[in-house]
Amino acid sequence: FPSHDMKGKSNDPTNWFSAASTVGFATPTYLNSRYNAAGVSGGFSVSPKAISPNGDGVDDLMEIQYVVSGNGWTGTVRIFSKEGFLEATPVRNMMLERSGMIRWNGLGDNGNALEPGIYVLMFEAFSTDGKQIKDKIDIVIYR
Repeated sequence: FPSHDMKGKSNDPTNWFSAASTVGFATPTYLNSRYNAAGVSGGFSVSPKAISPNGDGVDDLMEIQYVVSGNGWTGTVRIFSKEGFLEATPVRNMMLERSGMIRWNGLGDNGNALEPGIYVLMFEAFSTDGKQIKDKIDIVIYR
């Protein structure tokens, strides 16, 4: 399926991309995971902004929802301490669908639960044609 523009020319190389990794790089008989009829420009949000990753089933995971404007985007999510130290990288250079969600469990890169406190979540996405999204938001880990 052409993934960029259903009205685009089928022989245009910029009109074809593999489906995202979250759908196994393929969507046979389905609309490609990268199709975006609305043409949304891009951004991200988190929910909830405060998590308590203690396994009790309440706010154990943070959901990072994103939207990008086209095909060929890769994304990275990093979590920094309030002092500016990199604590976790939930995803690094992941091929993005046009919209999707990344779940984070509150663990640091060392595999241990991060200490309660205020952190900064940074979302970065880059497209093959030089566009970028780079934004950050304060998040909280509590027990």
